[in-house]
Amino acid sequence: MKSTIGAAHPKHGSPYIASAVQSVITLLIVLAFAAFTSVQVPDASGTPVDTPALVPYVNIYGLLALIGTAAILLVQAICSAAVIWYFWVKKTHPGNVVTTLICPLIGGIGMLYVVWTLWDNRAFAAGLAANSLVMKTGPYMILVIFVIGLGYAVWLRSAKPATYAEIGRTVMEDAHERTEDAPAS
Repeated sequence: MKSTIGAAHPKHGSPYIASAVQSVITLLIVLAFAAFTSVQVPDASGTPVDTPALVPYVNIYGLLALIGTAAILLVQAICSAAVIWYFWVKKTHPGNVVTTLICPLIGGIGMLYVVWTLWDNRAFAAGLAANSLVMKTGPYMILVIFVIGLGYAVWLRSAKPATYAEIGRTVMEDAHERTEDAPAS
């Protein structure tokens, strides 16, 4: 059995390593929200007042939903650009002008517009949490993650081309569901 993050438990078949990693990441995110968000609620006169008892749970969903949505839309916009690059710049395969140029161009521009709209309306979408350190650093977090991923991919392509070639492929060799001698359920 390969020792990867997606490895299955030998007895239970559950992705126990991935589950533990996800739990640790969730704990770190909740602790980061506890440290870096300030929940403010207007008092009787309308002045925002810190309410530490509500940290981090009041803001965690709204802020992560906004940051996560923006990140996913940016990835999709990058994929639209990749389609155009693959068919029209690298010219790896002949592409249909509508499906490999016009549609990805419109889709990518549309997704970038929605990201801009999310950012422009962050005060409405996130409420008082829009002024938190988490929201202010959100775009930079997305950028740092993108640069780290891009740097790792470039390094992997030159240092370990076989591993790089496996990116995006699902390898089911170790899955008991795919072997003929798997026990019947």
